[in-house]
Amino acid sequence: TGQLNVFPLLVDGSGEAFSTNPHGLTFDFDTHLTPRVWFVTWSRVGSDDPIGRIWYLDVEPEDSDTPQLVSYNLRSALLDAGLDPEEFFPDRSRVGNGQGELHAVSVDAKGNVWISSLSGKQILELDFDRVLDPPQQGTDLNSDQGVLRIHSLPDIFDNPDSTASNPRHKESFPHGVETLVDDRTGQTYVYFTARDTGRLGLLLPAKDDSQKDIWI
Repeated sequence: TGQLNVFPLLVDGSGEAFSTNPHGLTFDFDTHLTPRVWFVTWSRVGSDDPIGRIWYLDVEPEDSDTPQLVSYNLRSALLDAGLDPEEFFPDRSRVGNGQGELHAVSVDAKGNVWISSLSGKQILELDFDRVLDPPQQGTDLNSDQGVLRIHSLPDIFDNPDSTASNPRHKESFPHGVETLVDDRTGQTYVYFTARDTGRLGLLLPAKDDSQKDIWI
């Protein structure tokens, strides 16, 4: 017989559940030293953390005999950087109550994590490609720290001519997301579905700050 492990999603040791809505799930068994299972959570109604969180379950951590949960609080990260979370993540009611802020998760062949953000109309990127110090040691394959990049959908995916009575059907919200990396060029391809307008999209993220994202 198999074994069932249950992992409560808790904010602290008080026993209060952070969220009852874990959503989206993907596996990363190749790009880090230990296997990771990624997902997001939708916040409870009235929560002080309305954006939700990004999580991974480290199945076989190096320094423990039991799996470990790691979470990323985007609201706190933006505040710490001196940014207004509402600028990036407006009221989620624009995509319907209970639909959540964060949605699908995908991990590319470089170990970067991509998340669709519904009401923010964005695709988030967590870049874990950290170079060790000194650089001669290579890349940290067990990093739990990275760079957050926010890729905002342009208006080309909207459907302003729609005759739908619901204004939500005139805007595109990234829903499902999947990635692949070209072995020859290193270019990442981020494919996504555009909810409510029935479209498919492709993001070619800029490789550095001197370039711009390409949306197709």
